[in-house]
Amino acid sequence: MNSEKIQRCWDLLTSSKVGPIKLATRNQTLLCAIADAQQWLTDSEVLDGINHIAAEIEAPMSETMAREAVLVLRQCDRGRDSISSVAAHAAQSDPLSKLTVGNITKMKVGEVKEYLAAVGLSTDGLKKVLVERLVAAREAALSASLRTNKKYGISDMGSTEPTCSTILILNHQLHEFPWEGIDVMGGCSGVTRMLSLDLILQNANRAAPGTALRRDRVRFLLNPAGDLKSTQTQLEPVLENGATTLGWKGIIGEVPDPDELRNYLLDADLFIYCGHGSGEAYLHRDKILSLQGDCSAALLFGCSSGRLEQEGIFGPSGAVLSYLRAGSPAVVAMLWDVTDKDTDQLSVRILQEWLLADFEERDGNCSRSLAQVLQDSRDVCKLKYLNGHAAVCYGLPLHVTAD
Repeated sequence: MNSEKIQRCWDLLTSSKVGPIKLATRNQTLLCAIADAQQWLTDSEVLDGINHIAAEIEAPMSETMAREAVLVLRQCDRGRDSISSVAAHAAQSDPLSKLTVGNITKMKVGEVKEYLAAVGLSTDGLKKVLVERLVAAREAALSASLRTNKKYGISDMGSTEPTCSTILILNHQLHEFPWEGIDVMGGCSGVTRMLSLDLILQNANRAAPGTALRRDRVRFLLNPAGDLKSTQTQLEPVLENGATTLGWKGIIGEVPDPDELRNYLLDADLFIYCGHGSGEAYLHRDKILSLQGDCSAALLFGCSSGRLEQEGIFGPSGAVLSYLRAGSPAVVAMLWDVTDKDTDQLSVRILQEWLLADFEERDGNCSRSLAQVLQDSRDVCKLKYLNGHAAVCYGLPLHVTAD
């Protein structure tokens, strides 16, 4: 917690706590997330977050103390007054950015029409139509606000260059939807997803600070079933280029030995799979899970390779979760079945832009993360939303180093 206001808020939350603090790291991270997002949250939403943290750490919290904590979070960081004034002016000039969907649905027809008229939108139609119109306008305003804040570096806690990524923590009912495709995500600098905050902290603790994926430590498996001739034709030249220039190793058109595939995941920094499904026919998810913290990152370009299955009262399961729980820093996978032509083009674009291009270096590392490259590469798909947004990135932001 490198921000003075976050530390002050944490001290306030724990001032009445007696004994050890439960789940301290998890709730400190949650507090930082609330602080980063608080410019888009109402006071009541921030207050709900404060009360949730207090309940988690079992710290008595009066209403007065909770509101004081909100005031602490609302204070601007030192040295950022001019930037914050830009954001404040933007918020004042666009009243829609202050609204929540809950506020809008509870409004009377006259109030909805007033807001629509204030931003120059039509006030014709039934209440349901007017509410939908205002909600859409609010989302557009939030997207514009994100771009403004990104321009002035507000999202990066004082930096003039936005490098923060967005990590979606989705519950069991929401993980099957491509949230990365909604307009407001267009202003984010890379979007990944995880199943829980605990898994984020676990994988973040495994990664040494400042480390990045080495692009010469790549292993691949292409068309092991031998029936994806078009995919092999598209990707074989790209993978062979990597083998020639960077020393990649892999198997093309043959069924791999399970032990060899397991060694790929242990020895490499990145594993690329281009075939049917997630590759479980060649290495089961239980074998991947047994790697226990040493698993490489993975690009799984097979149909439904990222689909999570729900069985009864139990949490979701899937091959992609085995990768993450085994320590994989990031996994690109498909949420549903996709057509081969678009998927092949997307795969080639990601490999060329992220691993093989003569990228501009920043401190020796590729300036764009895997999630950012995926975000930019979806445009190559003819069916961008049907096929391009089937591909999602699980895990943490992952960069490449040339060394």
